[in-house]
Amino acid sequence: MATILIIDEDVQTQGTLQTILQAQGYIIVTANLEKLAFAGVENLHPHLIIYTWMSENVDALSTIKHLKTQSDLTSAFYLLLTQPELLKSQFSRLEPQIDDWIFAPIDPDELNRRVSRGLKNNQSYSPQSDSSDPQLQQALSDLNLARKRLIKSEKFSTLGQMISGITHEINNPVSVVKGNVSHAADYTQDLIDLIELYGEEYSDPSPVIQERIEEIDLEFLFEDLPQVIESMKSGAERIRQLVESLRNIYRVDDSEEKFVDLHRVLDDIILILQSQLKGKKGRAITLVKDYGKLPEVKCYPGQLNQVFMNLLNNAIDALENRRVETSSEEPTIWIKTEVASSEHSNHPTTPQVIIRIKDNGTGIPENIKPKIFEPFFSTKPLGTATGFGLNICHQFVVETHQGQLQCISQPGEGTEIIISLPLTQ
Repeated sequence: MATILIIDEDVQTQGTLQTILQAQGYIIVTANLEKLAFAGVENLHPHLIIYTWMSENVDALSTIKHLKTQSDLTSAFYLLLTQPELLKSQFSRLEPQIDDWIFAPIDPDELNRRVSRGLKNNQSYSPQSDSSDPQLQQALSDLNLARKRLIKSEKFSTLGQMISGITHEINNPVSVVKGNVSHAADYTQDLIDLIELYGEEYSDPSPVIQERIEEIDLEFLFEDLPQVIESMKSGAERIRQLVESLRNIYRVDDSEEKFVDLHRVLDDIILILQSQLKGKKGRAITLVKDYGKLPEVKCYPGQLNQVFMNLLNNAIDALENRRVETSSEEPTIWIKTEVASSEHSNHPTTPQVIIRIKDNGTGIPENIKPKIFEPFFSTKPLGTATGFGLNICHQFVVETHQGQLQCISQPGEGTEIIISLPLTQ
């Protein structure tokens, strides 16, 4: 049976870890690093070490290096429990010293999965020594996976319910404005016609009326007032479209598998991103759509919504520098869809829906292209991204939908992401 050493200053966290892992049958030993209280750790040779790092005041790098100098702890698999911000601040220095990481608060299923994977990667640990029934272990693994998916589904459902409530509350007053502005336009035109008729019948107004006409610039008012009302009508319609798109993207039932129109999904997301495409400064981004004839695709709409949102956001970010350049090349995003047979897919004989999202931004350097789908990897400035966007895209496309996610990029020539989804799941 595997032996796990937990090094944590917080008694409550230590107890939580111990309870979760003991339930899996592991031998657990705890230690207090601050006082170097390693009683009973000598000659232990743990297969895996969980080290908790929750404070910037603690030098985690020096601590882990010190642990590895002890012969009994050298061959262990090192799993770091920390916060995303802390790990990001020291990731480049810590990565060579740790084998894996997990973020607080502790998720029991995720912890068990990381520990199980760590033990499999540790050559000093032989799972054959465990007396557990392999079929039981597989059943537990399947159950944990199903539970994890259920939790994700429930989280998305909760978000969908919240968005649905918000959009409903916005839609009510917008519908009132949109419905009444049409009447206001008709009433205004009637009043303008009446005033013009008065002007024809009484062409010689008194000095007081003539002075007032000049003061309010009646001729300009007649010309501008209908345009103002038309702008109000367009604004109300724009809000209605945004609310509808938001509701489509975060529908409560989008965590379930069903047939959807991918073009409508893309259009809803593009509408939500319009302000980012226009930009606050510099040139707007040109969006070119080349939609082929697609059948409805059986998929998890909520997941694909997130994939397209992440990829389009990445393309917009990649074009930020070009927006303020004096280059004659306009910052552009191309979206192309088609049905074809993909030679690189997991199902080469199955017709594929291909979605290409391409930009003419700065491109991706060759040395980092192999890392872009890894968790926690980001080329954006510290604190502006989590580093999980493309990793989530890869998980949703490849693992959930048995599709393919490819990246074609050259520095200075832009990036193209190709999504291939099998029509038959």
